[in-house]
Amino acid sequence: MDLPRKQSPIINLKQKIEIALVAVLYKQAKLGFLASWICATVILIYLYYFRSTELLLAYVWYTFFLFITLLRLFLVNTFLRTKMPETHLTLWCYLFIIGAFLSGISWGIIGSPLLLPNDSLQEALIMIILAGVCAGSVPAFAPVRRAALAFLIPAMLPLIIGFITTKDSIYLFLTLTLSAFFTYLVTLIFKTHQIIRDSIQLQFENDDLLKHLSDAKSQLELSNIRLKQDATHDPLTHVANRSLFETNFEAAIKMAAAEHKILALLYLDLDKFKEVNDKHGHDAGDQLLLIVVARLKNILRERDIVSRLGGDELTIILENIENVQAIADVAERVCEVIREPIMLKDAAVQVYASIGISIFPIDGDDMNTLLRVADRAMYYVKDHGGNNYHFNIQI
Repeated sequence: MDLPRKQSPIINLKQKIEIALVAVLYKQAKLGFLASWICATVILIYLYYFRSTELLLAYVWYTFFLFITLLRLFLVNTFLRTKMPETHLTLWCYLFIIGAFLSGISWGIIGSPLLLPNDSLQEALIMIILAGVCAGSVPAFAPVRRAALAFLIPAMLPLIIGFITTKDSIYLFLTLTLSAFFTYLVTLIFKTHQIIRDSIQLQFENDDLLKHLSDAKSQLELSNIRLKQDATHDPLTHVANRSLFETNFEAAIKMAAAEHKILALLYLDLDKFKEVNDKHGHDAGDQLLLIVVARLKNILRERDIVSRLGGDELTIILENIENVQAIADVAERVCEVIREPIMLKDAAVQVYASIGISIFPIDGDDMNTLLRVADRAMYYVKDHGGNNYHFNIQI
């Protein structure tokens, strides 16, 4: 792995992979420290019992090994406690590589002619342990290839060089064997690194795909909500349109019939609305409608349903109403708030409401009948000057 370089603050996929590789390197380091310490202790015990003449060198080597291992352990713990180590990723990477190199040197010393015994069996023991340590370093250091090579080269080369300088055919064979093993480990480092990198990349790509799918699902749900809103609500005032009005009115009639309660429909038409449109423009007319609807919502209960059937025609469904007088009070209040002057961009205008009222079950027991009765009552009001309300029974 090439060492990370300082790039744009925006973290792209390649940078995420580099960060993840270094994180994996640090997270799995402790297990390697433990295994390495066990192997080093075994060698120290062997030297204590079988190489007592070189015990001082063994103690110096073991002390050096422990010192390097403790420094690396401190480095790993510091990295793991750091909240955002990726901000200094190159530094963390170099520090680990230096630690791996020093550790490799400590293992190279044990395979050097300095401590290498003359007994073939004992040499084989050290060679096996060293080969095991080097083989175990491959998966531990493979996330960062330079760290793996920084450990492997100083750990194995002294042993290979030591065998080369020994004039014996068996050592020549061992040299060839170790060289082949060294080449295999180097190849394995690159192969393992690529597998880890591909796995991390696939994970990030899957995460991105899941995020895109989640975002697409959210957008689809939002689009469905908007489509449903557009299909059932007036695009200007955002109150129920004719389609939703009919659905709501049918449901209200069924509820009133089941609970044996009265239900009122107020059918409104705005007097002088056309004059406002003609004189001040359609934008002014739209603004006027928005103000009228807002005023209606302010005086009505939450359960009362305002709808726009088209143009300046509005309806109000009054459920759970106590009596006819309560309906009349609401109608009177509607007339009052609508005839209050309305300030538009360039002028104050005044419109009025003609309201026709039908009552379930007095005027009918189905939607079409009640709507027709209220419509007729509304036109009765308009024909008699507007700015008023009328029940069908008064006609």
